[in-house]
Amino acid sequence: MLIHSKLQMIFRKKRRFFLIIFPVLVVSLCKCKPEFSVNADGEPFTVVYGLLDISADTHYVKIFKSFVVEGSAYDAVHDIHNYSYIDSIEVYLNEYDANNNLLRKILVDTTTKIPKDSGLFSYPTQIVYIATAALNRNYLYEIEVINPYTKNVAKAKVPIPMVGTVRIYSPAGYDINITDKSINFDIYPGENINMYQLSPPVFLQSPPPRHSRLKPAQA
Repeated sequence: MLIHSKLQMIFRKKRRFFLIIFPVLVVSLCKCKPEFSVNADGEPFTVVYGLLDISADTHYVKIFKSFVVEGSAYDAVHDIHNYSYIDSIEVYLNEYDANNNLLRKILVDTTTKIPKDSGLFSYPTQIVYIATAALNRNYLYEIEVINPYTKNVAKAKVPIPMVGTVRIYSPAGYDINITDKSINFDIYPGENINMYQLSPPVFLQSPPPRHSRLKPAQA
């Protein structure tokens, strides 16, 4: 009888112990907070892309900046200040000779007069950087972006001289029979070109439909 009462007392003590500890553990788990941020601090960088045409006197370049925001990225791209420098940067088109000597610094201006299809980025306002200058095929060119507020400078340089003009001598005109098994092209190769890719348009013309002659109605 004495042993039974001692066991009952020990069981009650253990039950009280678990009843006290369990709520404390639940409160501790509920107060747990993550030690990291979902949006880590990213290093900002500048994105520059464009196409320089040796046969044109006007050249267009797009310049963006990276960004990280809280919330939805789809909502953030509607704010042009998140991805565009607007008028807070200075842009130059630098011209170098074959010995990497700087010959010219061409000022690049901005324009918003070029329309763009609807979309997430750059709509309805699209800022395009425009440079007006005649380029030399034998020179190297570089886009230089200067932020006067942060003193950061970003450069994008073309590693090779500009490509030359490509001409197709034959077949001339539209005298191409698509039923031929092979077609030979005579191409005048341009300078600084390593590969050619032909994308000829194909026009199909069907013969006119044959209309049956209507017979005159009998009286």
